[in-house]
Amino acid sequence: MDGVAFRAKVDVILVTVKSIAGRPVWRPDRGGNSHRINTPLILDGVIRTDVSLEANAPTFAVAQSVTLLLLVDGRAVERIETLSASPHSNWSDKRVPRRLRGLTFPLGSNHLHTWDANWWTTPAENLPTVELGAFDSDPTSVIRFALTRWKIESTLHPPPHEPRFDL
Repeated sequence: MDGVAFRAKVDVILVTVKSIAGRPVWRPDRGGNSHRINTPLILDGVIRTDVSLEANAPTFAVAQSVTLLLLVDGRAVERIETLSASPHSNWSDKRVPRRLRGLTFPLGSNHLHTWDANWWTTPAENLPTVELGAFDSDPTSVIRFALTRWKIESTLHPPPHEPRFDL
């Protein structure tokens, strides 16, 4: 699928009401240090294997961060993340929206990587343009924000959390 067709496909998916297929369960990664969900979404009553929701959260961190992705054809088209592990600087590229160009966001901030700001990037560039996320950092709030933003009319339980102060 060429870039124009992919962009048109994503634009339609973003405005379409969706729901989560089945009852996804947070599963531990191989080391047990984080939990993940990857589930297909339902659009127009059809389970779509090309449209999915993916989430990841550390299990033992004292302050639990969460990353949620909306994927189309296996490619992240939007990402929402809390409590960033490092500062983030947007490119000064002319393709970056002027209001976000060259901005730097601090460690621990919440990030919203939108399709509108990143449609021109390649999958390898991993949605490089961010804006500060106007949502709380707690997992329940960020999940609710993501589901609302992506028009997913379902619920998703927060990830398991066992904070350890000795890490």
